[in-house]
Amino acid sequence: MSHWSYDAGNLIIIGRSQTGKTSTGREIHAENNRISIWLNERGKHRVPNVAGKEVRGIKAIESGLAAGETKFNFLSSDRERDIERLQNWAWDKAEKFDREMPMQIVADELQRLAPNTGKKNLDGRDTVRMLLKEGMKRGVKFIGITQDPVSVDRQSRSQREYLLLFPLAKEQSDTIRDYVDNLDIVKQQPEYTGVVFHADGRIVQSGIKAKGKYA
Repeated sequence: MSHWSYDAGNLIIIGRSQTGKTSTGREIHAENNRISIWLNERGKHRVPNVAGKEVRGIKAIESGLAAGETKFNFLSSDRERDIERLQNWAWDKAEKFDREMPMQIVADELQRLAPNTGKKNLDGRDTVRMLLKEGMKRGVKFIGITQDPVSVDRQSRSQREYLLLFPLAKEQSDTIRDYVDNLDIVKQQPEYTGVVFHADGRIVQSGIKAKGKYA
């Protein structure tokens, strides 16, 4: 990847289907120097080819860490439940190790985990908000991936530090335009290539493309 700093802060990756966004997420998960947990799904929604030890619960992550593993493919049967458990576990680890155990949590299809709705007390959405707001203070980074930012919780979108944008559908572009200074640069990128924007709207780096092995 022609990449920016992997540890620059919380990140939401957005783009149409088949534009390179999930491949880039796979690479960030596999090659970042943090302990990385991809909160995957079981069944037809499972993201394939995710690096790391396959686990189905936090006890298995603990066992993997004890054995020297640092990458985990968490196959969840209930992501709303498990992201809350992961957040509580990560907070406990941060306190125990004085925030010297950097980790990250990655979640694809963010619109299903943190939907844009007026409903109160949604565990998944509320936990995503908490991770984006408080996580980096504890050494815990959150990366969300979506092709449908319109359906992602607005507060979560606003709390991210960085956006990595790949080619967008018109409705996506209309939603994202207020967050960035120059959306046209995304259209100018080669195929499967994205642009990183800071929360203040400025361009951080263009030419972001995952290595072929993560496609």
